[in-house]
Amino acid sequence: MNRSTMIAALMCCSMTMGALAQNKTDASKHHDMPKTAQPGDMKKGEHGMPAMDSAAMEAMMKAGAPGEMHAWMAKFAGTWDADCKMWMDPSAPPTESKGTMTTDMMFGGRYMRSIYKGEMKMGDGPAMPFEGVAMMGYNNTDKKFESTWMDSMSTGMMTMTGTMDEAKKSLTMTGNCTCPMTNKPCGMREVMTWASDSKYTMTMYNTMDGQETKCMEITYTKSKGASMEKSAMDKAKMEAEKKAKDMQDKMKKEMPAGK
Repeated sequence: MNRSTMIAALMCCSMTMGALAQNKTDASKHHDMPKTAQPGDMKKGEHGMPAMDSAAMEAMMKAGAPGEMHAWMAKFAGTWDADCKMWMDPSAPPTESKGTMTTDMMFGGRYMRSIYKGEMKMGDGPAMPFEGVAMMGYNNTDKKFESTWMDSMSTGMMTMTGTMDEAKKSLTMTGNCTCPMTNKPCGMREVMTWASDSKYTMTMYNTMDGQETKCMEITYTKSKGASMEKSAMDKAKMEAEKKAKDMQDKMKKEMPAGK
């Protein structure tokens, strides 16, 4: 913080404190002003939330704890190579581009954050740099997945909610937005399909004037670089464990009998 900023902050603080002191003095002159109820004056269940009993506390703790669906989201953690196809015209071939998605879990495994970086090619124009951020969680209370998306080519955040199929192989999210090209309401449907631990697909559909069309498909494959790095780490760990075991075996053989 520079000097001028600090002086301005101090002046603001002084003016605020002065105003509060003045208000307190003025209030003391008017004895007929109503007294504001304080928390200690309230009876249980009066003016706001009632006192929380053990059952309510347990329910709140359960709703805030990561569960089975959060563990499923954790499968997406890591770095993924993205092959993107986009259809500007359903009757025309898609344009293709590439990117990278890096995903991690936040707040003790409660939320999933994904950062996309790459390029985006739409129509006949050149590929443009593209970045996006997604946040997703599972609401234990509503029993639904919730997500937000924002990117470098828009000024509106897209929010969606959805549910998992019984086999836990696909997640369908739906939401609404306003089409920037037509300024009309547009329904969105996103389907994430898990093929294996190293591959999944996100397919996006939009609905305009009652007609649903496929507009995007991104295939995510576990990054080769990330897989190689993990393999190297696993190999080093196994070698270290083997050396430690060999050393223990050697010490046992060299130890005098009866010790």
